[in-house]
Amino acid sequence: MDEEVKEFLREASRNLRKAWEHRGDANKSKSYLMIAAELYELALVSIFSRSRFTIEVFRKSVHLLHSIIPLIYYFTGDKLLAAILTTGLLIVFSAEESARIRGVRTSFPGRRLFLLLYRQEELLSLGAHIYILISSLAAIILFDIEAVVPGVLAATVSDFSASLVGLKFGKHKLFEKKTVEGTIAGGLTCATIVFFFNGLLPCVIATALFLLVETSELPVDDNLVYPLGLSAAITVGLQYRLIWS
Repeated sequence: MDEEVKEFLREASRNLRKAWEHRGDANKSKSYLMIAAELYELALVSIFSRSRFTIEVFRKSVHLLHSIIPLIYYFTGDKLLAAILTTGLLIVFSAEESARIRGVRTSFPGRRLFLLLYRQEELLSLGAHIYILISSLAAIILFDIEAVVPGVLAATVSDFSASLVGLKFGKHKLFEKKTVEGTIAGGLTCATIVFFFNGLLPCVIATALFLLVETSELPVDDNLVYPLGLSAAITVGLQYRLIWS
């Protein structure tokens, strides 16, 4: 940990102590707490901004939080709840995206961290999380739980592994943003998740689709394709398995 980060953390701790010491004065205590929160945020921004890889780890870790949607769907079995949750998140994040793209300055805790989610070329376009939510909502509406849970889960986790392995270990470029190593890692992750939930045939079809998308330069964001596409591929695999059995 470098000295800049240590200093941010020390100052944040001092302000937390001051907030506790002035707990009888609500306004003063709140001010110290807000300063402490901002210093903790600056420390995190400093940590994640050190390299392209650490920024990508942060970005993809946040994208990985979309896995909460299929997990909630899996444990509750409630299609309506999953759809409402996804719609709510889509509305909230779309409002924020609209304000950001139009240049409306918004101030909220964690704003600096939030802006790290965007690559340079994404600053004036919709963030990847919007495409993931749109595609996930379409999958929830169109397909059964047996396909949606592994489909959306595989979409988020496979993209995570493909990006980080490709960035850290990728030596052989497919094209600008994709590497052979990252694509293999993503394909193996996708195959593992789908096989665990659905068996061999849906696994083969879904993994083939994932690899096809990964090795193609699509005119649309691949985050719009993965949740819906993998759910559809798994559905096809489940249907063929039923016919053959």
